Amino acid sequence: MPGKDNWIKLTYDGKPQRILKESFSIEYTQKTDRIISFTQACLESAWEISTTYKNIYVSMSGGCDSECVANSFYDQGITFVPIIVKLENYNEHDIIYALDWCRDKNVKPHIVEFKLVDWIKKITDLQMQDKNRMTWGMHNVWLADYVKRLGGH
Repeated sequence: MPGKDNWIKLTYDGKPQRILKESFSIEYTQKTDRIISFTQACLESAWEISTTYKNIYVSMSGGCDSECVANSFYDQGITFVPIIVKLENYNEHDIIYALDWCRDKNVKPHIVEFKLVDWIKKITDLQMQDKNRMTWGMHNVWLADYVKRLGGH
């Protein structure tokens, strides 16, 4: 599943109970034909995404990872919408960096606001629905579904 042209295979049984040892493996199915810098890989990935999908949203948490992704689109003039989840006053210390990035680049973000307790319920409900043992990370699943409902990618 992950990666372009299925270059990597991940298996994970995700056993819901700690009775048996979990099974996790990674298999690389291809070798690269060239070595490029991380920055170049980011730029090429952003460009390829932009030629495949329209109405692109980039989730911005305020961390350096999401800022790197945003810069990979922005630096090439690729149109995208930064999307930021604001949880009352809980994550202001993080998202301030994303909001500053948007202000400095004159890019209007799409901000989704929740009360913390409502957000946690939404994420745990989704976790139970998907029978997923890991709550953290389910926010990405919810956000992807939300963007899809907006007609975006």
